[in-house]
This record gives sequence, structure tokens and C-alpha cells, in this order.
Amino acid sequence: MADADLYIMNSYHEGFGISLIEAMMNRLPWMARSTVAGATEMFSHGFLYRGSEGLLHCLARFREIIGDRDRIEKAHHYAMTQRTTGNSVDDLLAVAAEALERQPR
Repeated sequence: MADADLYIMNSYHEGFGISLIEAMMNRLPWMARSTVAGATEMFSHGFLYRGSEGLLHCLARFREIIGDRDRIEKAHHYAMTQRTTGNSVDDLLAVAAEALERQPR
């Protein structure tokens, strides 16, 4: 992924889209089908398309997409501040602490 110019997630269905986060951490622009759950949540950091025609339209904009350094840097910042393993662990610990606080004593 570190040597790629663009990551294309052409799957019809994916879970969260961890590979999109990995792409952003590597400053790699991405495009994905609009059926990918993680892609729809993080759409402002990448490019969504529908069907083969949508993919072809995005590919026609290849140079524009890989040249959008501002968007790439914002996506990288988002991934590094909001989607690291540490963030996930902190979120899980916060939920567990809240659940423990609600337990009757």
C-alpha cells in the first residue's frame, strides 16, 4: 500500500473498511463503492462511487484525486487522531467504565 498511488475498494460489501484507514495513515487517497459501510462513514476523506460507470468517472479524475494534497493531509490527520488502535481501546474502556458505574452496588 505504501507504494501505491491510489487505493480502490471495489468490494460490494465490507465491514468497517479498516483498509481505508490504513490507506489514510499512509497518505494514500482512496475510492470505494458506496455500499462499503466504512466508506460511507468516512466519505469526506475519500471518494465514493456507484457501479462501473461511477468507478470509470472516478478513474477519469485520477490525477485530480492523487493531486489533492490538502484532502490527503486532512484524511491522514483524521486517521491518526480519530482512528488509531489507541483511540479504539480508549473508546472501549470508556464504555466499560460507564457500564461499571451503572452497576448497582
